[in-house]
Amino acid sequence: MTLDVQLANFAEWNPNAIIELNTAGTVIYANLIARTQFPDIFTQGLSHSILKGLEKILQDFQPNHQSEVIVYNREIDVHGKCYEQQIFALPDAAIYVYILDVTESKQLKAQAHFNDRLATVGILAAGVAHEISNPLTWILGSLSLFQGFTKTLKSNHVNREIQEITNKIDETVHELTRGIEQIRDITSSLKGLAHIDKNEAVPVDVHKIINMAISMASLACKNRAEIETKYAENLPVILSNPGKLHQVFLNLLINAAQAISIGDSQHNKICVSTSLEKSRIRIDVSDTGHGISPEILPKIFDAFFTTKPSGQGTGLGLSICQEIICDLKGKINVQSIVGKGTVFSVYIPVILEISKKQPESDIIAYPGNKKQILLVDDDPMVLKLMRRMLEGQGQITSVLGGSDAMKLIDQHGKLFDIIISDFNMPQISGSDLYHHAAKHYPGLERRFIFVTGGAELPWAKTFLITAGNPVLEKPFQLKDILKMIHKI
Repeated sequence: MTLDVQLANFAEWNPNAIIELNTAGTVIYANLIARTQFPDIFTQGLSHSILKGLEKILQDFQPNHQSEVIVYNREIDVHGKCYEQQIFALPDAAIYVYILDVTESKQLKAQAHFNDRLATVGILAAGVAHEISNPLTWILGSLSLFQGFTKTLKSNHVNREIQEITNKIDETVHELTRGIEQIRDITSSLKGLAHIDKNEAVPVDVHKIINMAISMASLACKNRAEIETKYAENLPVILSNPGKLHQVFLNLLINAAQAISIGDSQHNKICVSTSLEKSRIRIDVSDTGHGISPEILPKIFDAFFTTKPSGQGTGLGLSICQEIICDLKGKINVQSIVGKGTVFSVYIPVILEISKKQPESDIIAYPGNKKQILLVDDDPMVLKLMRRMLEGQGQITSVLGGSDAMKLIDQHGKLFDIIISDFNMPQISGSDLYHHAAKHYPGLERRFIFVTGGAELPWAKTFLITAGNPVLEKPFQLKDILKMIHKI
């Protein structure tokens, strides 16, 4: 086989498109992949989209009597695909265009960059939420205590003037409490962005994730539509990364809001409904927006496809949503009618049962009407607040941090009826205390109540679910902690 034949075979069977033009700009050769991808390349010539703008380059190459090869590199987008082209002008000969499809490579890079940004946002959001949760606990808990004080005062048959003052105090405290609860909901939503870059899956309550997404999307929906929910009762849990699932619903809600014009929120709705269909949970996100045209509908899950103005969308949102749901062995469908609205339907398989740890040892009953309660936290203000909340509920012992708590458990472990411990503490955590108690004092671990900031790592969330102990999430009120101690 001669060298010319070998070179011809190399060009013909090359996995990338190769097109040859003469100095007049006429296509005189296209290899197999070029003829397959661009079947009308010979008839359209320079007017073909893949050769768009080549006329100007050809002019720069003319007259083509140079003694060296001229190489020109460019990138071109054609029908949603991205190509890198190397254009070679040979001395007194032809012009060759070597075409490399880099669409997938650019998608992967863009998605990696997008995920990096989300991960950064998630870390910052989780950090902010965690730092806010302790001050919110002081404020919300103190307000609930204050309500208890005014209730006691009113029950003592005070005169009318004091009664009116306490009523006004109650009203003010109630308004403050509502405000703090709104901040709590926002911080809870921020926690949903944490660990979005992790692949760990944990048992997840779909309704909780949806509610967090709705909270974060409420500003985007304001002045556009009212949000309503129609939840099925007693839905089983699914196995997923909470942050990624939160990302899916947040994206769908924001897209729904942007499909509705500002100014007529009373006549527009965004509805989120859930149902159980055999072994799958179905979540519908519907809107009464302008809808999606039949020409665009098949492309909406394509990476980089967007109808938004430049700079307002990456075109990756729905593509990533589809990838996340497919990774869960689920699927996402869309139906739309122009002028009436759009419905995105998400189907996710359920997990039938989560095994919970059931220790064989029974809790030993201790004499006396008052419970022995151990409080453990690394924040002195939270520790002080819990002591105030539990006054009259039993004999209270409090320690700052896990190290002192472990020493106290070793000294008097079996005397404690209830151990309320912060889960996230430096050096010795709440889970460390739990395992220590289970190993050395079987049955004592069942008396733990864990206090969390709600931004735990996936392994921690799995532990909290499988352990089966009550979990008190910051910020909490008096009624929350009293309810917990009655579960032990």
